[in-house]
Amino acid sequence: MLLRFAFLAAATTCLFASGCGPAKLDVSKEWDMDGEPQMLYLNPESKPQKVTVEFESSGNEVTVLLIKSADVPKEDERFVAVEKAIASQKGKSGSFSGDVPEKTETQVIVRGGGKTKVKLRVHNK
Repeated sequence: MLLRFAFLAAATTCLFASGCGPAKLDVSKEWDMDGEPQMLYLNPESKPQKVTVEFESSGNEVTVLLIKSADVPKEDERFVAVEKAIASQKGKSGSFSGDVPEKTETQVIVRGGGKTKVKLRVHNK
């Protein structure tokens, strides 16, 4: 009986130590844009996750991308090809999701729109 209790306690401790999934992600940002792209960097997680991006522009349409940091050219972050994005959407508002692999650093890039205020929310709920 004592051996069974010790095994159960050890198994429970391992379960809580390893976690059941990626850390909770819920980030909100607001930018007054002037034509230059804005970036939000997301830390890599130990498990795969589905990331949802919600956005709203008070003025012009914007393009919002969820992209692996490794796919962003370091020379000029403004010229990221939309085709390289995990997921993207263009408009005055919207919501989209993308599957991010484990241990992958990602970014959310908002570009275009000229002078506009953009509200952004990124989460993995």
